Amino acid sequence: MTEARLVCREVSVGELGELSMAEGIGASSGYSPKRREYQREALLHVSEAGGRVVVALEGAEIVGYVTLHKPGPDQRWGRWPLLPVLELGGIEVARGYRRQGIARGMIAEALSDPIIETRVVYAVAYAWYWDLEINGLNKGEYRSMLARLLEPFGFREVWTDDPDVLLDPNNLMLVRVGARVSFDIRRAFERRLVEGRGRGMEEMLTMILHGR
Repeated sequence: MTEARLVCREVSVGELGELSMAEGIGASSGYSPKRREYQREALLHVSEAGGRVVVALEGAEIVGYVTLHKPGPDQRWGRWPLLPVLELGGIEVARGYRRQGIARGMIAEALSDPIIETRVVYAVAYAWYWDLEINGLNKGEYRSMLARLLEPFGFREVWTDDPDVLLDPNNLMLVRVGARVSFDIRRAFERRLVEGRGRGMEEMLTMILHGR
């Protein structure tokens, strides 16, 4: 990050309970105070469930956040608990703090744990969450910007038939495969990108993980 007054680090459940959200947070909810509080509670939920919450702090105020966590059971990628997959979830920087390298700093911190090299990490960007108004970009331009943001961290675009991703042609799914992820695990994940290709997945993963 370029602003010396900002600190980028992981925060605990207890800390999240004491921190406030910057006024410019809440792109998906109109930036209202009520919805900003809802977003803080969502970060608390991620942390309580064992995920990582990395924030950019100015004093006791959160001006940006990134989450890294296991996908939920309601998601395609969460229906296979043996698959070592993590989701790089919400990424947001408050209005007034953008274009300072804050998002890059938070992502770098979120991915700094060596265990990441043993995981497949994916990120899905949904066009209906994007703050196009203040950026002055159209959907295609914003999509390209997100791809460029994550590319230096090893993320590559993939195609999936997941219904939520297919709802808008500008939606984007990116995947990073850790350096110590086995070929078999990588292939198992890739098979899940297209529904129906992953039949027998649980049995196959059990065999892989137990060395059979």
